[in-house]
Amino acid sequence: MNTAELVDDVALRTGDLLALELQIARRADELARARPGTRNENTDWECWLEAEREVLGTAELATAPGC
Repeated sequence: MNTAELVDDVALRTGDLLALELQIARRADELARARPGTRNENTDWECWLEAEREVLGTAELATAPGC
């Protein structure tokens, strides 16, 4: 059994994580489209990491008690 199976509000938490991932994906796509040149796996990965930093840096993330 994993930790998520022990928590009652897993659906809410999963939904929150999926919403964050969608925000990151949208921002990564915006960044990739704004960059000159051809897209490839390396530049897409760089855009994803930059988008993660931006989105997670501005997100209000709730933590479990004791975290």
